[in-house]
Amino acid sequence: AARALGRLPGPTRLLLAAGLCVVALGLDWRLAPGTQGYLTTGYYVPTTYTSGITGETEYTGSIYQAGTYVPGLPDAAWRGYESDARAVLVPAAVALALASRRRTRATRRAVVVATVAVAVIALRAGAQGQTTGAIAGAIVVGLVASVLWGGPARARRSPTTATPQSLPADAPTTPLGSAF
Repeated sequence: AARALGRLPGPTRLLLAAGLCVVALGLDWRLAPGTQGYLTTGYYVPTTYTSGITGETEYTGSIYQAGTYVPGLPDAAWRGYESDARAVLVPAAVALALASRRRTRATRRAVVVATVAVAVIALRAGAQGQTTGAIAGAIVVGLVASVLWGGPARARRSPTTATPQSLPADAPTTPLGSAF
């Protein structure tokens, strides 16, 4: 699968990463710890008796009414659209989609910032045990890194020594081996 993705053009990989950022909005990104249940306080209810013959009301005592148990909330996972991850995923998707169409220094910088931000929230999701968000973030980072810095074979290829026939369709345009 990694080789098949490596054969895709750089813009296609950026669009895949942008699409995965959008899909990741529906994945678990943050753990919301549950709350503990509690018991409400009880109270005394006075009991009265009304005589059917005289009509007098007599106080006969009280009955204790026990409190009720209010259950706590279970642990819950926040989806990407409910958590802080949306502040990273949405701009990252936009930056990646724009960079797939226009390759400038500004879009490259935006892609690098977005990739670092996605890596940070993926690490945070992994630390909280939210593996789906962590895996999605790692895949996004891997896709974008393969476009930004290329694989080992691309790093060895020099644009000055390669002939036009030997270069792939999304050939690096900078000495760093980047597809930008």
